[in-house]
Amino acid sequence: MKPIRLFSALTLIVILTGCASTVGVEIERNANFSNLNRFAWLKPGKQLLKNPIVNSGIITQRVKRAAIAVLENRGFSYRKQPAQAQFLITYHIISHREFVNNPPFFPGFGFGFPYYDDYFFPGSAMMEGGYGFGYGFGYGYGNSYTYRKADLVLDIISAKNRHLIWRGWESQIVTRSNFSTRAVYHLVRHILQHFPPR
Repeated sequence: MKPIRLFSALTLIVILTGCASTVGVEIERNANFSNLNRFAWLKPGKQLLKNPIVNSGIITQRVKRAAIAVLENRGFSYRKQPAQAQFLITYHIISHREFVNNPPFFPGFGFGFPYYDDYFFPGSAMMEGGYGFGYGFGYGYGNSYTYRKADLVLDIISAKNRHLIWRGWESQIVTRSNFSTRAVYHLVRHILQHFPPR
């Protein structure tokens, strides 16, 4: 890999790891959340994404197991039959591309996570690493990049009338590691920290 390309690639990684993802929430204001105790899993609709990393039955099972585990740890009671539940939980994924434009001169800082991925530059070896902070600055040619992100959306639906009463979502870069079993669990837990609304 040429030094300029390597430098730009490292800069992109710094930018991406420095961007903290936040949870978005929508709430049906007329809904009563105080008496919700029993929940069931609602099979999601057909996924339309072409990316095999996030469009698979494997991801569905990971989200399902994570949602059940997180809600049970929060004191909710899981029911296999929707007819026995007070609310239902399901998910879907929205995929989109993000654009990064590196200026000729730029500072950078970020927090690095362990990862293994060859998504950005197939064939390059981006090996697993540890946690750590980093910063720096430099000159470049203002290279631009696009990368794919996916929004994991969790929907809470009233079992009585099948109306959506709560929705939470968070974005992740589409990589195998970001949608691993462990990563999906932490993502689901992070989203459900905002349910029920306070």
